[in-house]
Amino acid sequence: MPKSSTTSPAPILKFGVITDIQHAPIPDGKSFSGSPRFYSNALTSTSTISSIFEKEECEFALNLGDIIDGKVKEQSALTHLEVLDNVLAGMNNFTKPWHHVYGNHELYTDIARPILQNKLNIPFVQEGSELVAYHSILKKTEVGDYKFIFLDSYDETVLGRTGSKKAAAEVYLNKNPNYLKGEINSPVGMLDDEVRFVAFNGGYGEAQMEWLKGELERSRDLGERVIISGHQPFHPSTTNLLCLTLNYKPMLTLLQSYSSTIIATFSGHTHWPGYVEDRGIHHVVFSAVLESEPGVDSYGIVKVFEDRLVIEGYGDEVNRFLKIFKSVESSSSKKRKSDDL
Repeated sequence: MPKSSTTSPAPILKFGVITDIQHAPIPDGKSFSGSPRFYSNALTSTSTISSIFEKEECEFALNLGDIIDGKVKEQSALTHLEVLDNVLAGMNNFTKPWHHVYGNHELYTDIARPILQNKLNIPFVQEGSELVAYHSILKKTEVGDYKFIFLDSYDETVLGRTGSKKAAAEVYLNKNPNYLKGEINSPVGMLDDEVRFVAFNGGYGEAQMEWLKGELERSRDLGERVIISGHQPFHPSTTNLLCLTLNYKPMLTLLQSYSSTIIATFSGHTHWPGYVEDRGIHHVVFSAVLESEPGVDSYGIVKVFEDRLVIEGYGDEVNRFLKIFKSVESSSSKKRKSDDL
């Protein structure tokens, strides 16, 4: 009698996730809170991780921002573009598509958004005189369609902005007396989630929010499952409150109103793993490559099944088994079935 098979079913989708590389060819250092930072090794680690994604036959990979460190400007003989190109060369060990978002550290350099658009293949949207990086891609599978949405949490920011988008960010930042005194990244004296009112955080503009609402409306109508990525965390229970976007509250309210459609949000920025499930949405914050010591490579491989997401965590990353609560059946399909009764 033949033995029953114990082979696990293959995932519908399989992709890699990496964040906060923050490479710079400078000596190791520490964060403001004292965590070690391995600036040079981050390049070696990124190259290794990219080779692993290739070996594991991932279909694509996500980089959640902060690809190089702002200290390049202060301490390196190389230009920002040369350092960025070195990281991208290591990422080329993975030959399938990379999908990037950018973070605050890209904006500490002299690499303007048009260059980021070209180097990272981010399809920026032109809003007046400003570029904003929001877009979506659709992955079709035999059991339904999965939409990946990429947001720009530095849409409204004082970093590299002028005019209305800078002014919109300063509405929040002017609530911080340290900012008004020129200590732009100091949260000293601020309470609770007001600590987010510092210059290394940004916010979402009205046009981007309206676009996202339209994307989610269409996905809900078509029965698509949605995963949203951005550099900054979406939920206060996943992070040090210091790392939230300036206007995270309206964004979170919008996401919660489409909880029947959104599977998960992915982000970085905090450098340490975070997680909460809220109304069926899994909010996941990934670990930084930068803070993993040499020999430890931190990344995730996400396997999508019909009823769950499985995140295989390596290095400082965490293993997660995330149940999918959503049906892939579209509202139009449901209507046709009810008409047949």
